[in-house]
Amino acid sequence: MRKIGMVSILVFSFLSCKKSQADTNASGTIVKQSIDGCTWLIKLDNGSILEPSNLLSFTTVTVKDGQRVTLTYQKCQDCISICMMGEMVYLQAISNQ
Repeated sequence: MRKIGMVSILVFSFLSCKKSQADTNASGTIVKQSIDGCTWLIKLDNGSILEPSNLLSFTTVTVKDGQRVTLTYQKCQDCISICMMGEMVYLQAISNQ
């Protein structure tokens, strides 16, 4: 019985870590950073910087410095990063322009 309670707590904790409710569509450019803790950022056309938590999971997009992309993302509410150069986001979709 104790194991079921612990598993329930872990599942609830995992499910309670939410991303923002709204998807945002945008265009931007992939930027490579040479700073510890940062590798790939996305600079949006409006000048905002995004730090995607799952960029490399998209195998159909070319990830290289200067690559133009269109993307759909959600803001991460509970994401943690040591980069701190942009807003942490979870990509819903991304494609090369």
